[in-house]
Amino acid sequence: MRQVTKIPIKHHPSDLYFRVNTIDLIDKARKEIRVVTGEFSILYFSDVLEAFREAIQNRNVTVEAYLGRCDVDTTNLAIVNNMIVYSGKKMPESGNHYMIVDRKHIIVSEKHVPYSVGERHGYVVQDNEKFAANWLTEFDSLKKKVKKPSTKLIDYRKKSRELIASIYN
Repeated sequence: MRQVTKIPIKHHPSDLYFRVNTIDLIDKARKEIRVVTGEFSILYFSDVLEAFREAIQNRNVTVEAYLGRCDVDTTNLAIVNNMIVYSGKKMPESGNHYMIVDRKHIIVSEKHVPYSVGERHGYVVQDNEKFAANWLTEFDSLKKKVKKPSTKLIDYRKKSRELIASIYN
């Protein structure tokens, strides 16, 4: 059986090393990227967003993202950047967030204490289809729980009005 080499990602207050590793994998993508995350906050780093845009626009890479408990602005950001978004309500039982590239490369952000900047624990595994297959199965399982992908921007003003109405009713 092939040994799985997990390359640990060093800690950094601004998630610099996690971002660099993420961009490296996005740059390797030739066909597809699959993402499972809660908030998808990494999209707010311009270097990461630009890597996704370049992959989608210049190399025709398909990006599918399962977003569990994601806010409206981030969901809209993913949609306007031509990502296929599955808005879910649950995260994997492990609590891990991850990205799979071309069914053989994966970056994992292991469950960590929320809002603990610079305390991310994660690793990269490259060129291992067998290791990535288990994560792809989990992605597909989460995706199936969402009836269809989100394709229209969410009207956050309507959502805000509904929230305010629910508070006062």
